[in-house]
Amino acid sequence: MAKRNYFNVQHGDFQLTFADAKQTAKNLESIFVARARWFSLPKPISIDLLEQEYRRLCPDMEVMFPGVVAKMMQPEILRKLGFPVGADGLVHWSE
Repeated sequence: MAKRNYFNVQHGDFQLTFADAKQTAKNLESIFVARARWFSLPKPISIDLLEQEYRRLCPDMEVMFPGVVAKMMQPEILRKLGFPVGADGLVHWSE
């Protein structure tokens, strides 16, 4: 699993606190693991699908904080959480 940096997770006017960044990365990891097959690494996921899966995993988040899930799914934020994002918009699992 990749070493994650939770201290400097910010892009533009959006910033995640240490606890929020850690929990977000943990939630993203659980989405990847749920989509993995036996004896293989999780396949890349498009940012749009990852956002949908995150909303399904944390349905109350959008109610309590409207628009925050979309802000968390910015490529820059995902990269800072330790998930590589390709030019094609696919988010990759990192070891």
